[in-house]
Amino acid sequence: MTWKTDNAPANASVQINAQVSHSTREKLRSKAKLANLSMRDYLAAVIESSVVESKPSVAADIRAVAAWLGRINGNLYQLTRWVNFKPESADCDVIAMRLALIHADIRDLSDEMMQLKAKHARKPRKKAAETAPGATEAVEAPTADARVTL
Repeated sequence: MTWKTDNAPANASVQINAQVSHSTREKLRSKAKLANLSMRDYLAAVIESSVVESKPSVAADIRAVAAWLGRINGNLYQLTRWVNFKPESADCDVIAMRLALIHADIRDLSDEMMQLKAKHARKPRKKAAETAPGATEAVEAPTADARVTL
């Protein structure tokens, strides 16, 4: 189906529908009124002058961590197969060295996870009492270092 607006000039008006809360609509009305603009003109001005900062993708970071976990899993699987199916050739020093390398990978992964957690953490919302005049500033609790140890 072809819309009439497909061939319309770039400056032609079109209707946009969006659902917002009553309080958001009232804020929009009051801000437009303070600017001596109609809601349409105010929204157009906001859209034209706003810069939106995009959030980093969580999905890409999750894929990277999953790949890292897959490599660690593969290393552990190969090591256990070697020990279980060829015990006569399993050397304790080699096994200890390989486990130390896997441990270092897990420690690095743990550090990376803490950085990703901080990168993608949502900022806590302040309660109404905390934002009231004269209220004390909210203090965030320190985050625990959740490092994996073997």
